[in-house]
Amino acid sequence: ICYAVDECDLHIGEITAIGVGVPGLVCEENGLVANAPQLGWRGIALGQQLRDAVARPVVVANAHNLGALGIYSQEAKAKPTTFAAIFLGPLVTGGFIADGRWESLDLHVSRQIPGAAPALNVLSAVDRPEFDHFRSRDFRKALRRGNEAVRRFVLEIASKAGEAAA
Repeated sequence: ICYAVDECDLHIGEITAIGVGVPGLVCEENGLVANAPQLGWRGIALGQQLRDAVARPVVVANAHNLGALGIYSQEAKAKPTTFAAIFLGPLVTGGFIADGRWESLDLHVSRQIPGAAPALNVLSAVDRPEFDHFRSRDFRKALRRGNEAVRRFVLEIASKAGEAAA
């Protein structure tokens, strides 16, 4: 955080507040990361640790909720009453907005979606460890070269996303 502030030629005192998205289950009231499996975090008081380190207000929330809220507030031309965003990758994740605020996916996602973990905003998972190190451009390059394994993987992600959206 301090590095990013410095790169903007600012002083930390010029920052009004800091928002951090974590891919996991977060208690937004106190910034406690209850469970973030991808990071190996459980019971981390991230909000308080960051407030202590930078002496600025800090809000910690689920990264997928923040992504959905960002799209809703900054990119959506019209502001619908309800809005859902689905993010594609080995974990198909999402966020749900109602009346301008995110809501828990537990309330809206059926427990019958295979691989769903709504409390973590994971709608589905495609377990293919051979692609864990891939980034978006790696997939694009592999697809352009005709890599059949990558093509099947991307189609599987698309299928899981379709199931989640349906």
